[in-house]
Amino acid sequence: MRRRAAAVVAPAVMCAVLVACSPARPVAVHAPAALAATAAPCPGPPPSAPVVTRGPDLPPIGTGAATAQPLPPAAPAAARDSRLGPPLGDPGPATVMADQLLAKAILPPHASPTTATGSALAGPFEEPATPNLVDVGRVWSVPLPPADAVTFEASHVPAGFICDLSGSTGDGTVAVGERLADLPAGVASAQLLVAVAPARPGWALVRADAQVVYRPSRDPHATVAASETFARVARAGPSGQAATVDLGDPSVVAHLRDAINALPVAVPGESSCPAFRVGYTAAFAPSRGAAPDLVATTGPCDTVSITVGETLLPTALSDTGGSVAGLLSSYFGPA
Repeated sequence: MRRRAAAVVAPAVMCAVLVACSPARPVAVHAPAALAATAAPCPGPPPSAPVVTRGPDLPPIGTGAATAQPLPPAAPAAARDSRLGPPLGDPGPATVMADQLLAKAILPPHASPTTATGSALAGPFEEPATPNLVDVGRVWSVPLPPADAVTFEASHVPAGFICDLSGSTGDGTVAVGERLADLPAGVASAQLLVAVAPARPGWALVRADAQVVYRPSRDPHATVAASETFARVARAGPSGQAATVDLGDPSVVAHLRDAINALPVAVPGESSCPAFRVGYTAAFAPSRGAAPDLVATTGPCDTVSITVGETLLPTALSDTGGSVAGLLSSYFGPA
C-alpha cells in the first residue's frame, strides 16, 4: 500500500516484481515517517453505542447527484457466472465494480458531499502499490466529532465485508479498512477504505475509497500441457538441501500439472515478503530423456515463474498459501 506520500516499508525482503504476499493485503504498505502512522485491528463500538441501521436519513455512499454513475444492465442469469468479476487484465469492469462497492459503504446520518477535502483527505489514506488498481473515492462532511465518526464507521461494516484494519496518522486522520470477503474471478483484492479527519468543531470529514486490484491477463503459454507426462523436480537452498526427484508416474505428474495450471496470475507491484530460503523447479517433458518444454520455478513472495523453452515469461503466477511449493516439497519426504 502507498500511504499518503514517501514510503517507509516494513523490514523484510522487498519484491519489486509480481507478488501476492497475503490474501488481505497483496501489495506493500507505504507510510510517511513524519506522520508516525500506526495500524491495529478494527476498533469495535463501545457497549453504550447505539445501533443505527440504514434508513431514509442514512444514505449509502454512492447515491445522490454527486456520486451516482449509471451501471450497465446485468446479463441474463443463464449467460453469466454470478461470481464473475473483471476479466483478467481489464480495468473497465473493475471500475464498474469499484462504483458498486462504494455504493455499499454506510455514512453517518446527515452526511453531505463536499469538495472541501483539506490536505488530510486530498487523496486516499493508502493505496495498493500496483498499476492494476482502480480507486473510486468521495468525501463527505459529517455533523459528528471525529472520534464518534470513527466509532460509527467501525461499527457499520457493510454486508459481505470484513473490517480488518485500522490506522492513524500524526495529523489526526483515522482510517478503517473493510475488505470484500468473497472475491470474484479476476480480482486480487477489493476493499472499502474509510478515512476520518477533523473539520470545524463538532464536525468531521469522511473520505471513502473503493479500491479494486484486478489481475493481469494470463499468458496462454503459462499452461502445462496434458502431453507432459514426466517431470524432474529439483530443490535448492541452504547447504545440504539440494536434491532431485524424477516423477515418472503420469497420474502424479498430472496432479502437479493441475496444481500449477490452477494458480492465478500474480499482481505487479511492490511487497514486503519473508526471507526466501528454499526454492523448487519442476521441469516438464513428454517423456523421460526428452528436453523439457516448460519449467516452473518457485520464487520470493509466493510466486511461480514459468520458462517456456529458453524464454522466461514476463508474468508470474501467484502461489499464495504455498500450495504448489508444498506439493513440490512433499516429493522429497520429511525434512
